[in-house]
Amino acid sequence: LNAYPSLALGASDVYLEEIVSAYCAFANRGYHVAPVFVTKVLDHDGNVLEENVPRARQAISEDINYLMVSMMKGVVEEGTAGAAKELGRPLAGKTGTTNDSTDAWFIGYSPSVVAGVWVGYDENRKSLGPKETGGKVALPIWIDLMREAHKDLPIEDFPVPSGISIVEIDANTGLLAAQGCGETIRESFRKGTEPREYCYQYRGPLM
Repeated sequence: LNAYPSLALGASDVYLEEIVSAYCAFANRGYHVAPVFVTKVLDHDGNVLEENVPRARQAISEDINYLMVSMMKGVVEEGTAGAAKELGRPLAGKTGTTNDSTDAWFIGYSPSVVAGVWVGYDENRKSLGPKETGGKVALPIWIDLMREAHKDLPIEDFPVPSGISIVEIDANTGLLAAQGCGETIRESFRKGTEPREYCYQYRGPLM
């Protein structure tokens, strides 16, 4: 990865395996588990010749991790991945489209399954087309995959850590909601960082 300020926006190329592995931590309360492709090797009698046990390490605190999950749930609930709502369960993720539409991505997860889809050419000099985005060409493949992966799994939501507060805020100002301030939304905060002022204090006293 190149140390560019724009690294967080995708300035360096990564493989699908790498980014899905990274997103695993978001679905797993901040714990990253390195991918294992061969879990066990047996001989013809069923004796274990080799076994790989996944190892987890905490990559990000549970509180900060949940804030990331909350933001990426918004991508599904009201953003560029809204089509995934048809699966009828809590989901989070992020669409992505590179310059000139040479790559289209969707990486997403439930509390149980993480999956990613990349659409593009091996040589990324060729564009998919000016209107081909992650939400348009990668997301439908992901939805089909996740529908199959979850068909026997119960519906579950992402657990909220004890260090998180979920607060009703005014959508326009980001301040605490109060009667008469307009549209409200529920937002997640680390405890101690919640807004302290009400929306009417920003707009002036209510009449």
